[in-house]
Amino acid sequence: MLTGRYSFRTGVVSNPTSPNFRNAEANTVATRLRAVGYRTALVGKYMNQYPFGRTPYVPAGWTDWTSVQHPNWRPAGQHETDYCFSWAANFITRLGANERCFLWIAPKLPHDPFIPPARYVNTPVTPPPNPPSVNEADVSDKPPNVRNKRLFTAAELAEFNEQRVLTTRDMLAINDGVARLMTALSATGRLERTIVILTSDNARHFGEHRLVNKGFVYEESVRVPFLVRWPGIAGRTEGGAISLCDVVPTVCAHAGASTAGMDGIDVRPLLTSRTRVRNGAYIRPPGTVTWDAIRTPTHKWAEHTNGARELYDFRTDPYELQNIAGVPAQASVIATLRNQLAALRP
Repeated sequence: MLTGRYSFRTGVVSNPTSPNFRNAEANTVATRLRAVGYRTALVGKYMNQYPFGRTPYVPAGWTDWTSVQHPNWRPAGQHETDYCFSWAANFITRLGANERCFLWIAPKLPHDPFIPPARYVNTPVTPPPNPPSVNEADVSDKPPNVRNKRLFTAAELAEFNEQRVLTTRDMLAINDGVARLMTALSATGRLERTIVILTSDNARHFGEHRLVNKGFVYEESVRVPFLVRWPGIAGRTEGGAISLCDVVPTVCAHAGASTAGMDGIDVRPLLTSRTRVRNGAYIRPPGTVTWDAIRTPTHKWAEHTNGARELYDFRTDPYELQNIAGVPAQASVIATLRNQLAALRP
């Protein structure tokens, strides 16, 4: 998300490999936008294991910087999420009238240990209902790593539900912060000349397909929110596939900065005129690559190194309950997706 490049190109494919990002810091969204005159700010989490064994430092390209990994980075007693958005709103307020800026706000919530601000600790909330993929009854059509999983106990499922309650409370604090940011943009006359993007670096399983945490091929791991407020463009829901690698090239292209060497693409045609820019998004897991996949607006095709194959049709099976990779009638669909995956694969 910082470089517009796949993680295996930066060498950051797991938490222990995070220090490899030092080699990529000279060529990020911050350095590219700074080169064309933008003021660049980051508040919140930067990279796992930052400052990578050094004294805390400000990476290249950032003009304004407050990382949660700095010692004493926030006032005592203030919740991290609240501080991130307070700092961001103050940054907006202090900008000169004609300054162009790029602002990256990265609170850690919603993330375990799922601790919302005190005002929301006991707030009654109703998370979305569990999908039918939770504790999936029949996983005989899934690869061995899923087939070998046991069903979760009632106590484990109750714990997952409590975690979903906590993440919903976490999001109340995120909502407060976004509101504060939008108020600051409006008060400074910037709202109608600012593009706002809200997304996440990963999603998470809470028992879907008998899995927990992240890093799997299924939607609960790989599909993240992507909301954009673009002045002058009416709101809608768009079904075209994009990748998180596309965020930086889209931002840089709009700002007039270089996009050279990026794996992602400029997706402005999709955002502004509903023109499809991708047949599908390329997906691979962190760490050791045991599978890769393509996600299109209608299908997902996954190829595992152990020979397993998965095909899901989201038009009829939005929860990926039925793997149809072995259905003869799907042969032409599979052939197309295999070719598209091969074209995306590095």
